[in-house]
Amino acid sequence: MGKFDELVTIEEWKRALDELLDRARVLSSLGTEIAEVLDDLRAFIKASPGKCDFLDKIAFKAGSDLADAEINRRIASIAARKQDIETEMKKLTAATDDLKKAQSELQFEQIIKSLQLSTAIVDEITELRAALSDEEKAALDKAIAVAKTVDDIQKLLKKQKVTS
Repeated sequence: MGKFDELVTIEEWKRALDELLDRARVLSSLGTEIAEVLDDLRAFIKASPGKCDFLDKIAFKAGSDLADAEINRRIASIAARKQDIETEMKKLTAATDDLKKAQSELQFEQIIKSLQLSTAIVDEITELRAALSDEEKAALDKAIAVAKTVDDIQKLLKKQKVTS
């Protein structure tokens, strides 16, 4: 037996529609799923007698309004999810920027350490050279010149092998 099978008079059909509209208004204001009310409105339209055409039109309009309200509510919900995505992407971008900055700082720290080590080596060599006698300095300069000449010759040989 259907929900509307016992209705006979136009007044009974009107009260049934009033109850449906009240339910629809409450559910719509709560943002609750309204599929059941829409089903009941469709059932009302199908079950009502021909003398209730004007009530059917009202029920149809109410169903359309409810469907529109539900669609708008869902669109708003989807828009909120899209905003959630944007917020999370901003967080991700910020975290990525922080990681890039940290990586850059680490690389910069390594460069500073290398420069400090180079400076220390140069300082030690300078101190060592200062401690040498003039004769030792001259021998060191000759050794450096020979080493540079050997290095230049090796570079030339490598260049000749590559280009030949």
